[in-house]
Amino acid sequence: MSKKRCNHLPLSLSRWAPPLLVGLMAGTWLMPTHANETLTQDVGVTVESVAQLAITGLGVPVFIVSSADTPGGAPGIVRDPYDRYLQYTSIVPTGESRSLQAQLSEAPPAGMAVRLSTNATNGTGAVGVAQYTGSGDGAALLSTAPVDLVTGIGTGYTGDGATDGLLLSYELAMTEDMDQVGTGTQMMEVTFTLASTP
Repeated sequence: MSKKRCNHLPLSLSRWAPPLLVGLMAGTWLMPTHANETLTQDVGVTVESVAQLAITGLGVPVFIVSSADTPGGAPGIVRDPYDRYLQYTSIVPTGESRSLQAQLSEAPPAGMAVRLSTNATNGTGAVGVAQYTGSGDGAALLSTAPVDLVTGIGTGYTGDGATDGLLLSYELAMTEDMDQVGTGTQMMEVTFTLASTP
């Protein structure tokens, strides 16, 4: 006599099967999820055009023309102690540059020439290239028209330490028109400008 296999759950288990199945399904569907949330905030940056100049150090370049070392020699030229540095900070619009210019407020005494030279430029960023770093003919001849001491200045700065920037070295010399030199005292101003260049 063959036995039939019973595929029915025991009464005690079958009573709980539907709720158990629903509970398992509900547990699967209700598993916690991790949502991402983002937030944005604007940050503004404004860069202004900057052109700042300062001269630091001691002394005023005063020249005295007086007796020759020996009779029959050229008059002597003595300069008072002088140690001054020109410092600058520059921010330029993209694609533009500046030059550092110098000019006299009035012409030098007749028969005399005032020259100015600097050391090579140094600092941070685009501080430009010094054009007159020698003496004599290697120095800039100053007049009432501006002369470019440094060209190609972009965004950069020389530093503000005691010896940062351009050491200003002045010279006074007799010209071919020495016969026009007379006695007296004349004070001139040198104007420095950070000028925009195309």
